[in-house]
Amino acid sequence: MFKKYKKLIFALFVFATIAVPAVSYAALVPCGTEGNPCTLCHFYILTQNIIDFLMWYIAPALAILIIAWGGFNILIAGGDPGRKQAGRKAITAAIVGLLIVFGAWVVINEFLLFFSGQGSGTATIFSNPWTDVTCK
Repeated sequence: MFKKYKKLIFALFVFATIAVPAVSYAALVPCGTEGNPCTLCHFYILTQNIIDFLMWYIAPALAILIIAWGGFNILIAGGDPGRKQAGRKAITAAIVGLLIVFGAWVVINEFLLFFSGQGSGTATIFSNPWTDVTCK
């Protein structure tokens, strides 16, 4: 269904993942300034910031666009059952994709919280939640 729009979708994805974070470069990694050299820990912060950006900004925005495109296909389908089916598939794929992304986050979060003992009142080797990386 999206074969003829592959280049446009790829260009939008590249723009969103490169240009938008480049605008807020200072927020991506809090190092590299005088008196604050970058360490391996800052690489983890960069990775966490990129994952957060993709998960909380790009995935929902992309899903909304795909759902809108699917709804548009259903709206203009008229009597064409193939176009209606393509619209339904696009909407279903967007919703399932979001469920997979956020479901994976919940599973990983619960798994790590269970094995780290966070929230149980017991002492652990972790001083922060896994989603909060801090460099010392």
